[in-house]
Amino acid sequence: MLKPLCAAFTMTATVVLLSVPAQAQTSAGTDHAKHAGTSKTHNQSAMTDTDFVTMTIKHHQDGIEMSRLEEKGGASADVKALAAKIRQGQERELTELQAHQKSASAAGGDHAAHMKQMEADSQRAMKRLRSASGAALDHAFAEEMAKHHQQAIDMVSRTTFSDPQLRSMAQKMAANQKQELAELKKHQKAGGH
Repeated sequence: MLKPLCAAFTMTATVVLLSVPAQAQTSAGTDHAKHAGTSKTHNQSAMTDTDFVTMTIKHHQDGIEMSRLEEKGGASADVKALAAKIRQGQERELTELQAHQKSASAAGGDHAAHMKQMEADSQRAMKRLRSASGAALDHAFAEEMAKHHQQAIDMVSRTTFSDPQLRSMAQKMAANQKQELAELKKHQKAGGH
């Protein structure tokens, strides 16, 4: 069951933004504004437990990869340490999500358009991170991971959870990501340092 879901999810990734504070919109530039405009129609539909788990697994896999790129090629010790913290947290949560996915049998909704936009956003972010190094990578990582975290927080708010255990897990994830988002924004203001 895991392979078909992961394969389907691999075709489409990284959640589009429901709402991003004005400061993040201006600091992310026109690329973000372009994607924010396309995301509104995809973010209005509620997600099921299965949708949330499937999408968050792929979202965390992308976040882990983004963090590894920063850890390997960033210049700022502070940003690299934050990337390591994010990676470790998402690796732990990924294990929990995969265990939940194996035990769950609920049907998910049809979010094909949303998934397609997620994949486009993920590919854009990864291309940007792979093409940067040093201080430029620190800055790009802070911007892209801030967007990535906001997307995850938005997924939690869009999900109508039926499983109380999954709801609790998701709320903890969102709380952690809100704290990390605040740290990322500090690095954005400081230019990635």
